[in-house]
Amino acid sequence: MAPSAGMLARMTEAPLTRLKRRGVLNVWEQTAADDITAGYHAIAGQRMAHDPALGIASACPCPDGAERAAVGRLDAVAKYREWYADLRGTEALAAVTAILLNEQGIRATERAEGWRNGSATGYLLTGLRHFAAIRGNTPRGVKWRYAKNA
Repeated sequence: MAPSAGMLARMTEAPLTRLKRRGVLNVWEQTAADDITAGYHAIAGQRMAHDPALGIASACPCPDGAERAAVGRLDAVAKYREWYADLRGTEALAAVTAILLNEQGIRATERAEGWRNGSATGYLLTGLRHFAAIRGNTPRGVKWRYAKNA
């Protein structure tokens, strides 16, 4: 029996992949997204894998590779927790969680949160840029720290 048109699942690309392909994210924002994902996975006890396009080695076959990996996990978790605490209760955290970590579509996130069309991308960029600022990975002269009362 052939499935009806309503039963077929539509395969779509991940929202982050679409934003990269469209050129919305710069290298600092892409690195922040990768670091957020790595920190999230480290907290969950999962393997931290990095985006191959960024050229970050996941494993080092050198003699102190295990120590480097442990320090990397601790740093990722500490920065993730700091970032999460800073953005708790904000639209930026909601957007990053939905779009980056849950891979929910941008329009679906806007509908679920009751935001105006086009606002989820701005909130996502705010969250990514704040993480980049915490890590000290920003373009020279740019202030990307998020201020709740600003």
